[in-house]
Amino acid sequence: MEKLKPQNKYTLVKSERFFKNKTLVTIYNKRNTPVQKKFIPFDYKGIRYRLNVETGELGYYDFKLCKYSLDCSVRRTRILLGMLLEMNDFDYFCTFTFDTRKIKRNNDEEVYSKFQNYCNYLHKKFPNLTYVIVPERHKVKLNFDNEEYKFAIEFDDATKGILHFHMLLSLNGHTEKELGFALTKKVCCSWATKKNGIADIDYYNRTKDKHTLSATDGLPIYNITNFTLGFTTASKIANKEACKSYIKKYISKCLGMSTTKFKRRFWYSQNLAVPEIVKTEIGSGFDFAKDLQHTNDIDLINALRQAKATDDSVFECYNKDYNVLQYWFGSDKYSEFEYNRKRGLIPTNELTPFDKKIGEKF
Repeated sequence: MEKLKPQNKYTLVKSERFFKNKTLVTIYNKRNTPVQKKFIPFDYKGIRYRLNVETGELGYYDFKLCKYSLDCSVRRTRILLGMLLEMNDFDYFCTFTFDTRKIKRNNDEEVYSKFQNYCNYLHKKFPNLTYVIVPERHKVKLNFDNEEYKFAIEFDDATKGILHFHMLLSLNGHTEKELGFALTKKVCCSWATKKNGIADIDYYNRTKDKHTLSATDGLPIYNITNFTLGFTTASKIANKEACKSYIKKYISKCLGMSTTKFKRRFWYSQNLAVPEIVKTEIGSGFDFAKDLQHTNDIDLINALRQAKATDDSVFECYNKDYNVLQYWFGSDKYSEFEYNRKRGLIPTNELTPFDKKIGEKF
Protein backbone atom coordinates (compact mmCIF):
# COMPACT_ATOMS: atom_id res chain seq x y z
CA MET A 1 0.00 0.00 0.00
CA GLU A 2 1.36 3.40 -0.97
CA LYS A 3 2.25 5.57 2.00
CA LEU A 4 0.20 8.76 2.17
CA LYS A 5 2.16 11.99 2.06
CA PRO A 6 1.72 14.48 4.91
CA GLN A 7 -0.69 17.28 4.05
CA ASN A 8 -0.54 20.85 5.36
CA LYS A 9 1.10 19.85 8.60
CA TYR A 10 2.93 23.10 9.38
CA THR A 11 2.30 26.81 9.74
CA LEU A 12 5.04 29.43 9.95
CA VAL A 13 4.53 31.75 12.90
CA LYS A 14 6.13 35.03 13.96
CA SER A 15 6.05 35.67 17.70
CA GLU A 16 6.82 39.13 19.08
CA ARG A 17 7.57 39.49 22.79
CA PHE A 18 7.48 43.12 23.87
CA PHE A 19 9.71 43.74 26.87
CA LYS A 20 10.31 47.06 28.60
CA ASN A 21 13.12 48.29 26.38
CA LYS A 22 13.37 45.78 23.57
CA THR A 23 11.45 43.29 21.47
CA LEU A 24 12.27 39.64 20.79
CA VAL A 25 11.15 38.37 17.38
CA THR A 26 10.94 34.60 16.93
CA ILE A 27 10.18 32.72 13.70
CA TYR A 28 9.25 29.04 14.11
CA ASN A 29 7.23 26.18 12.60
CA LYS A 30 4.00 25.18 14.34
CA ARG A 31 2.33 21.83 13.83
CA ASN A 32 -1.32 22.09 12.78
CA THR A 33 -2.18 18.77 14.42
CA PRO A 34 -0.84 17.45 17.72
CA VAL A 35 1.92 14.88 17.58
CA GLN A 36 0.74 11.37 18.32
CA LYS A 37 3.21 10.07 20.88
CA LYS A 38 4.49 6.58 20.24
CA PHE A 39 6.02 6.25 23.71
CA ILE A 40 4.81 7.43 27.11
CA PRO A 41 6.33 7.08 30.62
CA PHE A 42 5.09 4.17 32.71
CA ASP A 43 5.98 3.63 36.38
CA TYR A 44 6.05 0.09 37.73
CA LYS A 45 7.26 -0.81 41.23
CA GLY A 46 9.14 2.47 41.53
CA ILE A 47 10.91 2.11 38.17
CA ARG A 48 10.10 4.31 35.18
CA TYR A 49 9.78 2.49 31.87
CA ARG A 50 9.14 3.60 28.29
CA LEU A 51 5.78 2.21 27.15
CA ASN A 52 5.13 1.68 23.44
CA VAL A 53 1.44 2.69 23.08
CA GLU A 54 1.12 0.73 19.81
CA THR A 55 2.54 -2.60 20.92
CA GLY A 56 2.28 -2.37 24.70
CA GLU A 57 5.96 -3.29 25.11
CA LEU A 58 8.02 -1.84 27.97
CA GLY A 59 11.51 -0.56 27.41
CA TYR A 60 14.12 1.53 29.18
CA TYR A 61 15.03 5.16 28.63
CA ASP A 62 18.57 5.28 27.32
CA PHE A 63 21.15 7.83 28.41
CA LYS A 64 21.10 10.00 25.28
CA LEU A 65 17.30 10.27 25.23
CA CYS A 66 17.16 11.24 28.91
CA LYS A 67 19.89 13.83 28.46
CA TYR A 68 18.18 15.38 25.42
CA SER A 69 14.82 15.54 27.20
CA LEU A 70 16.41 17.11 30.28
CA ASP A 71 18.32 19.66 28.18
CA CYS A 72 15.06 20.71 26.49
CA SER A 73 13.36 21.08 29.86
CA VAL A 74 16.19 23.21 31.28
CA ARG A 75 16.16 25.38 28.16
CA ARG A 76 12.43 26.10 28.55
CA THR A 77 12.97 26.94 32.23
CA ARG A 78 15.75 29.40 31.43
CA ILE A 79 13.64 31.07 28.74
CA LEU A 80 10.78 31.64 31.21
CA LEU A 81 13.12 32.85 33.94
CA GLY A 82 14.86 35.16 31.47
CA MET A 83 11.54 36.73 30.44
CA LEU A 84 10.54 37.42 34.05
CA LEU A 85 13.95 38.90 34.90
CA GLU A 86 13.85 41.08 31.79
CA MET A 87 10.45 42.54 32.75
CA ASN A 88 10.99 43.13 36.48
CA ASP A 89 13.46 44.98 38.66
CA PHE A 90 14.34 43.84 42.17
CA ASP A 91 15.70 45.63 45.25
CA TYR A 92 17.37 42.91 47.32
CA PHE A 93 19.23 39.63 46.88
CA CYS A 94 18.36 37.27 49.74
CA THR A 95 19.54 33.80 50.76
CA PHE A 96 17.69 31.42 53.11
CA THR A 97 19.38 28.41 54.75
CA PHE A 98 17.63 26.14 57.27
CA ASP A 99 19.09 25.37 60.70
CA THR A 100 19.57 21.66 61.32
CA ARG A 101 18.66 22.23 64.99
CA LYS A 102 15.19 23.44 64.02
CA ILE A 103 14.36 21.30 60.99
CA LYS A 104 15.58 18.14 59.28
CA ARG A 105 17.13 20.07 56.47
CA ASN A 106 18.25 16.94 54.62
CA ASN A 107 14.55 16.04 54.27
CA ASP A 108 13.45 17.71 51.03
CA GLU A 109 9.74 17.37 51.70
CA GLU A 110 9.98 19.04 55.09
CA VAL A 111 12.20 21.81 53.72
CA TYR A 112 9.78 22.42 50.86
CA SER A 113 6.76 22.48 53.16
CA LYS A 114 8.31 24.93 55.63
CA PHE A 115 9.59 27.29 52.98
CA GLN A 116 6.25 27.19 51.17
CA ASN A 117 4.58 28.22 54.43
CA TYR A 118 6.99 31.14 54.69
CA CYS A 119 6.19 32.26 51.12
CA ASN A 120 2.46 32.05 51.87
CA TYR A 121 3.04 34.22 54.93
CA LEU A 122 4.84 36.84 52.81
CA HIS A 123 2.08 36.78 50.21
CA LYS A 124 -0.72 37.30 52.75
CA LYS A 125 0.96 39.92 54.91
CA PHE A 126 2.79 41.83 52.14
CA PRO A 127 0.64 41.43 49.00
CA ASN A 128 2.63 43.96 46.95
CA LEU A 129 5.91 42.07 47.23
CA THR A 130 7.30 40.58 44.03
CA TYR A 131 9.96 37.90 44.04
CA VAL A 132 11.72 35.13 42.16
CA ILE A 133 13.07 32.16 44.14
CA VAL A 134 15.63 29.66 42.89
CA PRO A 135 16.58 26.65 45.05
CA GLU A 136 20.14 25.40 45.08
CA ARG A 137 21.97 22.53 46.71
CA HIS A 138 25.25 22.95 48.51
CA LYS A 139 28.04 21.61 46.36
CA VAL A 140 29.33 18.07 46.85
CA LYS A 141 32.61 17.20 45.18
CA LEU A 142 32.38 14.18 42.87
CA ASN A 143 35.43 12.83 41.10
CA PHE A 144 34.30 10.41 38.40
CA ASP A 145 35.74 10.15 34.90
CA ASN A 146 32.74 8.42 33.33
CA GLU A 147 30.49 11.10 31.80
CA GLU A 148 27.39 8.90 31.82
CA TYR A 149 27.88 8.17 35.50
CA LYS A 150 28.29 11.88 36.21
CA PHE A 151 25.01 12.54 34.47
CA ALA A 152 23.26 9.69 36.33
CA ILE A 153 24.42 11.24 39.61
CA GLU A 154 22.48 14.39 38.70
CA PHE A 155 19.25 12.39 38.81
CA ASP A 156 19.89 11.29 42.38
CA ASP A 157 19.33 14.25 44.68
CA ALA A 158 20.40 12.15 47.65
CA THR A 159 24.03 12.55 46.52
CA LYS A 160 23.71 16.33 46.55
CA GLY A 161 24.07 18.77 49.41
CA ILE A 162 21.25 20.28 51.43
CA LEU A 163 18.90 22.79 49.88
CA HIS A 164 18.94 26.51 50.37
CA PHE A 165 17.08 29.26 48.51
CA HIS A 166 18.04 32.44 46.68
CA MET A 167 15.43 35.18 46.34
CA LEU A 168 15.29 38.34 44.25
CA LEU A 169 12.93 40.60 46.15
CA SER A 170 11.19 43.89 45.33
CA LEU A 171 9.51 45.73 48.22
CA ASN A 172 6.98 47.70 46.10
CA GLY A 173 5.96 50.12 48.83
CA HIS A 174 6.61 47.90 51.84
CA THR A 175 9.50 48.83 54.11
CA GLU A 176 12.55 46.93 55.31
CA LYS A 177 11.32 47.36 58.88
CA GLU A 178 7.97 45.71 58.05
CA LEU A 179 9.78 42.68 56.62
CA GLY A 180 12.02 42.39 59.67
CA PHE A 181 15.28 43.50 58.04
CA ALA A 182 17.91 43.90 60.78
CA LEU A 183 21.28 45.51 60.10
CA THR A 184 24.32 43.36 60.93
CA LYS A 185 27.99 44.19 61.41
CA LYS A 186 28.87 42.60 58.07
CA VAL A 187 29.22 44.00 54.56
CA CYS A 188 29.71 42.70 51.04
CA CYS A 189 33.40 42.11 50.38
CA SER A 190 34.45 40.64 47.03
CA TRP A 191 37.91 39.53 48.21
CA ALA A 192 36.54 37.58 51.21
CA THR A 193 36.02 34.54 49.01
CA LYS A 194 36.23 31.98 51.80
CA LYS A 195 33.24 33.64 53.44
CA ASN A 196 31.06 33.83 50.32
CA GLY A 197 31.89 37.47 49.68
CA ILE A 198 30.84 38.65 53.17
CA ALA A 199 33.16 40.09 55.81
CA ASP A 200 33.08 41.96 59.12
CA ILE A 201 32.91 45.69 58.61
CA ASP A 202 36.14 46.17 60.61
CA TYR A 203 38.04 43.79 58.32
CA TYR A 204 36.58 45.51 55.27
CA ASN A 205 37.63 48.97 56.45
CA ARG A 206 41.19 47.75 57.20
CA THR A 207 41.72 46.12 53.81
CA LYS A 208 39.63 48.08 51.31
CA ASP A 209 42.52 50.38 50.33
CA LYS A 210 44.46 47.36 49.04
CA HIS A 211 41.77 46.35 46.53
CA THR A 212 39.88 47.72 43.56
CA LEU A 213 36.33 48.08 44.81
CA SER A 214 33.36 46.67 42.91
CA ALA A 215 29.85 48.13 42.91
CA THR A 216 28.74 45.82 45.72
CA ASP A 217 31.71 46.20 48.06
CA GLY A 218 30.74 47.88 51.31
CA LEU A 219 27.00 47.32 50.98
CA PRO A 220 25.50 46.37 54.36
CA ILE A 221 24.26 42.84 55.06
CA TYR A 222 20.86 42.39 56.69
CA ASN A 223 19.22 39.48 58.47
CA ILE A 224 15.51 38.82 57.87
CA THR A 225 14.19 38.27 61.38
CA ASN A 226 10.71 37.06 60.39
CA PHE A 227 12.33 33.89 58.99
CA THR A 228 12.80 31.90 62.19
CA LEU A 229 13.89 28.47 60.92
CA GLY A 230 17.45 29.22 59.96
CA PHE A 231 19.93 31.75 58.64
CA THR A 232 19.37 34.61 56.21
CA THR A 233 21.30 37.30 54.42
CA ALA A 234 19.97 40.18 52.35
CA SER A 235 21.87 42.86 50.49
CA LYS A 236 20.89 45.74 48.23
CA ILE A 237 21.28 44.99 44.52
CA ALA A 238 23.86 47.38 43.06
CA ASN A 239 24.15 45.99 39.52
CA LYS A 240 20.76 44.69 38.41
CA GLU A 241 21.93 43.20 35.12
CA ALA A 242 24.81 41.34 36.76
CA CYS A 243 22.46 40.06 39.48
CA LYS A 244 19.99 38.71 36.91
CA SER A 245 22.79 36.89 35.09
CA TYR A 246 24.02 35.55 38.41
CA ILE A 247 20.65 34.09 39.42
CA LYS A 248 20.25 32.31 36.07
CA LYS A 249 23.29 30.13 36.75
CA TYR A 250 21.49 28.52 39.68
CA ILE A 251 19.02 26.78 37.33
CA SER A 252 20.19 23.24 37.84
CA LYS A 253 19.53 19.93 36.12
CA CYS A 254 19.43 18.09 39.44
CA LEU A 255 16.30 20.04 40.45
CA GLY A 256 12.95 19.73 38.77
CA MET A 257 13.19 16.03 38.00
CA SER A 258 9.87 14.17 37.89
CA THR A 259 11.13 11.75 40.55
CA THR A 260 11.85 14.46 43.12
CA LYS A 261 9.79 16.71 45.34
CA PHE A 262 11.02 19.78 43.49
CA LYS A 263 9.28 19.45 40.15
CA ARG A 264 9.87 23.15 39.45
CA ARG A 265 13.28 24.72 39.16
CA PHE A 266 12.16 28.11 40.44
CA TRP A 267 9.15 29.90 41.94
CA TYR A 268 7.82 33.40 41.45
CA SER A 269 5.03 35.63 42.73
CA GLN A 270 1.95 35.88 40.53
CA ASN A 271 2.03 39.69 40.46
CA LEU A 272 5.21 39.90 38.37
CA ALA A 273 5.05 41.83 35.10
CA VAL A 274 5.15 39.61 32.00
CA PRO A 275 5.87 40.59 28.40
CA GLU A 276 3.06 41.10 25.91
CA ILE A 277 3.19 38.36 23.29
CA VAL A 278 1.71 38.78 19.81
CA LYS A 279 1.68 35.79 17.44
CA THR A 280 1.02 36.13 13.72
CA GLU A 281 0.76 33.50 11.01
CA ILE A 282 3.13 34.46 8.20
CA GLY A 283 2.74 31.32 6.10
CA SER A 284 0.65 28.15 6.14
CA GLY A 285 -0.15 25.01 4.20
CA PHE A 286 3.33 23.45 4.40
CA ASP A 287 3.76 19.69 4.11
CA PHE A 288 7.16 19.86 5.78
CA ALA A 289 8.76 22.21 8.28
CA LYS A 290 10.52 25.14 6.63
CA ASP A 291 14.28 25.29 7.01
CA LEU A 292 14.62 28.69 8.69
CA GLN A 293 18.38 28.76 8.33
CA HIS A 294 18.01 29.91 4.74
CA THR A 295 14.91 32.11 4.93
CA ASN A 296 14.89 35.68 3.76
CA ASP A 297 15.07 36.85 7.36
CA ILE A 298 18.85 36.48 7.25
CA ASP A 299 18.93 38.80 4.23
CA LEU A 300 16.45 41.07 5.99
CA ILE A 301 18.71 41.55 8.99
CA ASN A 302 21.72 42.25 6.76
CA ALA A 303 19.67 44.78 4.81
CA LEU A 304 18.63 46.48 8.02
CA ARG A 305 22.24 46.84 9.07
CA GLN A 306 23.24 48.23 5.68
CA ALA A 307 20.39 50.71 5.89
CA LYS A 308 21.56 51.65 9.43
CA ALA A 309 18.08 50.86 10.73
CA THR A 310 19.46 48.97 13.71
CA ASP A 311 22.06 49.43 16.41
CA ASP A 312 24.19 47.15 18.56
CA SER A 313 21.14 46.04 20.54
CA VAL A 314 20.11 43.90 17.56
CA PHE A 315 21.50 40.43 17.00
CA GLU A 316 20.23 37.36 15.22
CA CYS A 317 20.49 33.76 16.23
CA TYR A 318 19.53 30.65 14.32
CA ASN A 319 19.18 27.58 16.55
CA LYS A 320 19.83 24.57 14.33
CA ASP A 321 18.76 22.08 17.00
CA TYR A 322 15.24 23.52 17.19
CA ASN A 323 15.05 25.21 13.75
CA VAL A 324 14.16 28.56 15.33
CA LEU A 325 15.25 32.02 14.23
CA GLN A 326 15.39 34.76 16.87
CA TYR A 327 16.61 38.34 16.98
CA TRP A 328 16.27 41.35 19.25
CA PHE A 329 15.32 44.95 18.55
CA GLY A 330 15.43 47.95 20.81
CA SER A 331 11.75 48.89 21.20
CA ASP A 332 12.10 52.30 19.55
CA LYS A 333 14.15 50.86 16.70
CA TYR A 334 11.65 48.07 16.12
CA SER A 335 8.67 50.43 15.85
CA GLU A 336 10.68 52.67 13.54
CA PHE A 337 11.77 49.72 11.44
CA GLU A 338 8.26 48.32 10.99
CA TYR A 339 6.92 51.75 10.03
CA ASN A 340 9.67 52.46 7.51
CA ARG A 341 9.66 48.95 6.07
CA LYS A 342 5.95 49.08 5.30
CA ARG A 343 6.43 52.45 3.60
CA GLY A 344 9.20 50.99 1.45
CA LEU A 345 11.93 53.17 2.96
CA ILE A 346 14.15 50.22 3.92
CA PRO A 347 15.59 48.42 0.87
CA THR A 348 15.36 44.65 0.69
CA ASN A 349 16.20 42.47 -2.30
CA GLU A 350 13.06 40.38 -2.11
CA LEU A 351 9.95 39.83 -0.02
CA THR A 352 10.39 38.60 3.53
CA PRO A 353 8.10 36.27 5.50
CA PHE A 354 6.61 39.39 7.09
CA ASP A 355 5.13 40.35 3.71
CA LYS A 356 3.65 36.98 2.81
CA LYS A 357 -0.09 36.71 3.01
CA ILE A 358 -1.56 34.04 5.24
CA GLY A 359 -2.10 30.90 3.22
CA GLU A 360 0.39 31.83 0.51
CA LYS A 361 3.13 29.27 0.01
CA PHE A 362 6.80 30.22 -0.05
